[in-house]
Amino acid sequence: MKMNELIDFNYDILSKCKSLDAIHIATALSISEKYNRNEICICSFDNSMLVVAKELGFETNKT
Repeated sequence: MKMNELIDFNYDILSKCKSLDAIHIATALSISEKYNRNEICICSFDNSMLVVAKELGFETNKT
């Protein structure tokens, strides 16, 4: 899936993020095309970003 398709497909979830968080999550989505999502861990101090990452199937870790 192309990046714009990933974003369009997950727009409702990504729209819950702040802009820079959405860019980080979109990048992780792009990387997840090559690696399994369960191999990618999103680390953040921001709870809302972690909630979105978890909704999209990523492992999360509050740093």
